[in-house]
Amino acid sequence: MRLLEIEFLFFFPAIFVLYWLGPRRIGWQNGLLLLAGIIFYAGWDWRFLPLLWGGAAIDFAGARYLAGTPDDAAHAGSRRRALGLSLLCSLGALAWFKYLGFAAQSMGSMLNLIGLEASMPILKVALPLGISFYTLQRIGYVVDVYYGRIPACRSFITFALFVTWFPQITAGPISRGAQLLPQIERPRALTGSGLGSAAATFLLGYFLKGCVADWLGAKVVDPVFDDEALYSAATHWIALAAYAVQVFADFGGYSLLASARRAPSASSSR
Repeated sequence: MRLLEIEFLFFFPAIFVLYWLGPRRIGWQNGLLLLAGIIFYAGWDWRFLPLLWGGAAIDFAGARYLAGTPDDAAHAGSRRRALGLSLLCSLGALAWFKYLGFAAQSMGSMLNLIGLEASMPILKVALPLGISFYTLQRIGYVVDVYYGRIPACRSFITFALFVTWFPQITAGPISRGAQLLPQIERPRALTGSGLGSAAATFLLGYFLKGCVADWLGAKVVDPVFDDEALYSAATHWIALAAYAVQVFADFGGYSLLASARRAPSASSSR
């Protein structure tokens, strides 16, 4: 499931209604949003949920250890080892799923260029949806805890929601712990101004992604890039400029779609 798929048009209103009709307690709000994140991600491929949750559990435990270990010379080595283990697990999983096949293919090409016949195995590894985004988000959190910029989460549910927040898990943006965690560590209350601001942000993001980026890709960029010989040099320059706008509108639109959640949560009930 993605933000612009038809399923999301049914999924989001259901979560929205349940969220605001339920009690204004953090247990209900965060629990529902965490469940929504699991359903949202499982809608693409449930088999990668253990990877998502396993990495979250490792980084949660690592950050708790860093927060509970004094930052002095006597414990410097153990703190560095804990940080290194967390980074090794996160970056190792990212490298395995995203870059192993590319590395094998590149190595084979390099050996062939220097005259060595090499038949490297073709590695086809399914790429988990959003692995770059949620991995880098977790890394940023652990590093921030290591340097004392933010406190470690005391609740695994809070941290898991930080990692699996469904509007941004598939395509970003990557949120820092200091930015997102304070919003999900306290109850939220719905206000008219917050709802209006969030709706405007969401619609702007939808326009940039669904209208500008997708239209430029289908009508201007893809036809030229797919059959270059049919078009003049001037048309190629137009397509190149359109591609730059397409990339900006695509990432900018997704960022606005995900960040629309910040406006209502800015006003919290004490």
